[in-house]
Amino acid sequence: MQQSQSQALPRTDSINKWETEVAALETKRQPDIDYSNAVIFYGSSTFRKWKNLEREFVAYQVINHGFGGARIKDLIFFAERLLKPWQPKTIILYGGGNDIYKGLSGLEVGEQYRILISKVREFAGTSKIITTTVLPHPAFEDKFQELEMLNHQIKQAGSEVVIDVWNPLMTLPETERKSFFEKDMIHLNESGYVWLEKITEPFLSC
Repeated sequence: MQQSQSQALPRTDSINKWETEVAALETKRQPDIDYSNAVIFYGSSTFRKWKNLEREFVAYQVINHGFGGARIKDLIFFAERLLKPWQPKTIILYGGGNDIYKGLSGLEVGEQYRILISKVREFAGTSKIITTTVLPHPAFEDKFQELEMLNHQIKQAGSEVVIDVWNPLMTLPETERKSFFEKDMIHLNESGYVWLEKITEPFLSC
């Protein structure tokens, strides 16, 4: 039977791009520490650049496993290495925007997202899965229709909880919304991460 594009996800690209970064994340795990109450943030650069993540959620055992400009296929490929050894209480996912920016449709990325959820359950079956919708990055306003479709797909992908970061930002005046992003209008700045912390924190204790 012929595999779909999403089922036949390439592996060599993931290894070549992110192996060094992923290997460094693996060294965080300490064999004598119990991670059964940990919360792993697993995703692309929106999580990777969240430099104060552990300090902002000091009441929780938080681990940042964001890497590179990861696409969904990369998150699928490295799930076994970055999730299975920890078996955390909760896994929070963020990704998909990079795939849209590379030309995939919201429906195509949504199909891959379902595979990601399946892999997470395979490697961390007891963990609670929380998905996060993608942000409305101002630099990619021409992709908003596909991003909205992806967010719809994420909400239907099968996680226990969805954190909606799209609609709260889109209700803000454009100037205020853009003030949360760096000059590239892609990545969140310090104010943006303060906002993201407030959105995310209530979900860590539920």
